This record gives sequence, C-alpha cells and structure tokens, in this order.
Amino acid sequence: MIGVPFDAYGDQVRVGIVGVGNRGTRLLEAMLQFPEVRVTAVCDINPPRVHHAAEMVQATGQPEPARYSGRGGHWQTPQENYELAVHHSKLVRAGTRPDPDADDDYRALCARDDVDIVVNASSWEWHHPVCMTAMLNGKHAATEVPLAMELEHLWDLVNTSEAMRRHCIMLEQVVYGRTELRLLRMAHDGLFGDLLVGAGGYHNEGRAAAFNSTGGTRYPEGWRRRWWYRRDGDFYSMHGVGPVAVYMDINRGDRFESIVSMSSPAIGLTAFREQHVPPEDAGWNDPPYIKGDRTLSQVMTAKGRVIQVSHDETVPQPYTRVNWLAGTQATFNDDPPRIFVDGTSDNGWDDLDDYGHYDHWLWEIDAPLEEHMFRRLFQTMRLGLVPDIDVYDSATWSVQIPLSTESIRRGNRPVRVPDFTRGQWEEYRDGLDRPNPEG
Repeated sequence: MIGVPFDAYGDQVRVGIVGVGNRGTRLLEAMLQFPEVRVTAVCDINPPRVHHAAEMVQATGQPEPARYSGRGGHWQTPQENYELAVHHSKLVRAGTRPDPDADDDYRALCARDDVDIVVNASSWEWHHPVCMTAMLNGKHAATEVPLAMELEHLWDLVNTSEAMRRHCIMLEQVVYGRTELRLLRMAHDGLFGDLLVGAGGYHNEGRAAAFNSTGGTRYPEGWRRRWWYRRDGDFYSMHGVGPVAVYMDINRGDRFESIVSMSSPAIGLTAFREQHVPPEDAGWNDPPYIKGDRTLSQVMTAKGRVIQVSHDETVPQPYTRVNWLAGTQATFNDDPPRIFVDGTSDNGWDDLDDYGHYDHWLWEIDAPLEEHMFRRLFQTMRLGLVPDIDVYDSATWSVQIPLSTESIRRGNRPVRVPDFTRGQWEEYRDGLDRPNPEG
C-alpha cells in the first residue's frame, strides 16, 4: 500500500464512526467542520451517546445517520467485555461469519453501502476487530491511537490492508502540531545537518481519571486502568515516537531496527488508590498493578540513530509531551520550544518562533490538531491522493507497545523490530510536508 492513492471521492466523503464517548465525540465534532464529510452512521454501546452523536450530525443540516448500539455480544463486567474483544479478534482472524448479534453493532455499520471510511474511537482492545471488519467489508479504516496492542494484530492489519487494497490509518494528531511540522520542514531543509538522536514521550496525570469515583468518566468502567494489571510496557508510545519517526524519515529511508525497554516500580496507581479512592470503587477489586510508573525505551534505527521514548500516566505532573531532536548542526528542545543552531545561535537558545518561515501550509489556519489531521485526511480522499500516514507508519509507531513488554519480560534485552514494509523502507517517499495540492 506504499504510494497507493485513495479513490477520488470528490465533494462527499461518507463516514461511519464507531465509539462516540468523550474522545469519539471530539473527533465527530472536528469532522463535522468539513462540508465534504457526511456522517452516515454512528455506533456506540451506550445508547444515549448514539442519540447525542446523531443529534450533533443533524444539527449541521445533514440527514439523520443510522444508529447502532449493539454490545457485540453478551457481557456484564469490564473483564467480560475485554474477553469479548479478544474473541472478536479471533473470529475476524479466522474469517468466521458474524453471528446474529452483528445486526446492531459495529459489524453492521462496517457492512453498509453508504460508508467510505470507518473512524474508530473505541477502547484499545477493540481497535483490531473494528479495523479488520471495516477493511474486510471494503472500507478504509482510520483509528484512534494505537493501531493495535498485539504484534500479530499489527501484522493482521498490514496484511489485510494489502489484500483488500484499503487504507488503514492511525489518527496520530500530534504529528500535525505546529512545532512538529515546523521541525519536519527544518530537518528536510538541512538545518539540523545529519540527524543523530531524538526523544519523544507522553507524560500525563491519569490517576484520577483511572477510577470511577475520582473522575473516571473519561474511560468508562476504568477500561484504560485495567491494562495496568495485564502487563508491563509502554502503552502509549505514538505521541512520543511518531513525530521523531517523521523527522527521521522512518520507513522512508531509515527504519526502526531494535528496541530495549525498562520500567520503574509499579507504585503510583496503588498509592493513589489507597489515598483517594473510596472502598466502594470497583478499582479495589483489581489484581495487583504491574505496569511500571514510567517506562523508558531506546530505539535504534538502521542508520544508527537513537530515539529515547518515555511513557507514564501515574506520576504526578501536568500534561507533558517530550519532543527533542539533535543533529550535527542544531539541537531542538521543547517546553518552551527553542533551538540552537551552530554558528548562528551564538548567544544561547533561539526562540523557535524566530523560524516561523518554516511553518507548514496547514497552519495558515489556526485550528485544533484534530481539525488539521482531518483536513489532510479528507483532502487526500477528495482529491484521490496518497495519505500522509499509511498502515506501515501506523504499525511501526504502535509496535513499541508489544515489543516493550517483550523486552522487559526478557530482562531488558533488545528486541528486533519487524520491517512491516518488507524491505521497501530504503526508498525515500514524500510524507507530511508535501506542498498544498490546492495551493
């Protein structure tokens, strides 16, 4: 699927969305800013959410979308929901025909004739079955991060994308940030010289949001917290590693070759529960948490570059994304964004705004990241262009999730990173800093 353009959809791109909770509603709101988008179907296991999403669509003057609120099967507890997602993944891998419950859940949405692309904002364990079902029904798939949680599921999505000739794209909004796109253009212009090292990380205070009684409405029934007792590793590498991978042209002249990971002790979530969570909260029934409070990984590329990636959500701190890049001629450090260019920045750090002439054309309009991301996605679909992010990028940026777990399990030993492009990474191809086709 490298270099494969979308069909030219013209003035109307028909979207079905699966998952309209907090995140899905935000994505829906962003998509509805674009006149070419027609949302034809909405799906969520929570019927009031479906009703609210349908009202949002109709408020823009669009026809009422089809509504689906099936639960995918019979379950009562969050653990049973997780086990059902695992079961759906097994079914779709085996090519098993859907059961009668499929008439009112995401599978029915994916089978509709009036859907061109399925946007998926469900919980992590459902990303694989939803995207697989979309492609097997001839639809493109665009999913919230990560692409999938398991290595075999990432390969499934790559293989199915190739077999069905449908794109499967991870909705990684951070790479569309003003700073990130500016850095990409600076790197491609040679301002950094030869790139050497980079760092990316996602650090966010997520302890309160993890429990129902302390603000857990962001993750209904604590679905995200439950990964903290399933395994150790980096569960959210994409916001950190994605931008650095773009700067370094990963899958476009370089590739990830190996990763080594380690985690601190798993203390923070248990301590927070003891101090702040009332005894009636369901979180007290959890098995012991084993995901370390901070996970650090080192990724080595084929060209010998090194990327440090970090993740934590149980260390007290404000929301922070690490973004650091160094080459033979310059070094960038974020928060605040500043750069030192050898031979130019003689008085110390320069403000990155001094390099505003490197702004990407998307930022001629100041808008939320989600809108920039969708502006480009729908532009490429309207005009029949190659997407900025393909299934190989999406799998590569997500593979740190299972491989960090494997490295830690092996006693912090390096683990080889698979080449999802099957050798085609060596050839450069354009990515996010292409000129505006409608400029």
